[in-house]
Amino acid sequence: MDSNKPQDNGMRELSTFFYLRGKINKTLFIRKFHNDIILVEVYVDNIIFGVINGFLCEEFALVMQGKFEMSLIGEFT
Repeated sequence: MDSNKPQDNGMRELSTFFYLRGKINKTLFIRKFHNDIILVEVYVDNIIFGVINGFLCEEFALVMQGKFEMSLIGEFT
């Protein structure tokens, strides 16, 4: 993979923040925090993440916004 692609940079960034990379799906990242988890899927230049705990959502958004130009679409309903 070309390391200049946004997806490669995003994946490398997640690995430095204690996210475990999926063994089968290498674009899926998981981070456990006490009894909560956050799932992050990196696809080309899009990041989709799911979390139950609002704190983890805010933390993830702040970290990614500090590293990349991004906008939040909001919660799926």
